Amino acid sequence: MKHSTLKCLKILMSSIFLAFSASSLSQAAYHSHQELKIDKNRKTNVVLNGYDAVAYFTEMKATKGNDMYTAEWMDTVWKFSSEDNKKLFLANPSRYVPAYGGRCAVSIRSGRAEISNPACFVIEADRLFLLAGTPQIDTFKADIASFISEGDANWPKLQKEVQFRGSK
Repeated sequence: MKHSTLKCLKILMSSIFLAFSASSLSQAAYHSHQELKIDKNRKTNVVLNGYDAVAYFTEMKATKGNDMYTAEWMDTVWKFSSEDNKKLFLANPSRYVPAYGGRCAVSIRSGRAEISNPACFVIEADRLFLLAGTPQIDTFKADIASFISEGDANWPKLQKEVQFRGSK
């Protein structure tokens, strides 16, 4: 009995691993065929004004990256506050890309795509949402579900219209 339970557990874990791997490969293939639509510095291609994309998730704070820890991905440069954060990013870069190309999540709901302040953010549903300022953080938190639902509905159209900073 123990042997068959252990065997079933191994099969289940293998299936989960394969499904996760296929999802990651699918995301990588998706991004490899198009430009990453995100604001970046026109001269340096640095995104998030140099903030560490991983630290939002691991430290729950906006942390400036360090020039010692950088990575290039999809014609963009990402800075990190540590080698560990850089490794986490490189293992699954698309996980750390901010929603709506880094534009203000409150404005996206309203059909606009205002530039955000990378120091102002909310993590929700394992996604990074940037906002224009502190008042927008409070507004977003007051009705997160609606902002995300309506923002996600508006973003495909807005994304086509937005002139991303630093884009070619």
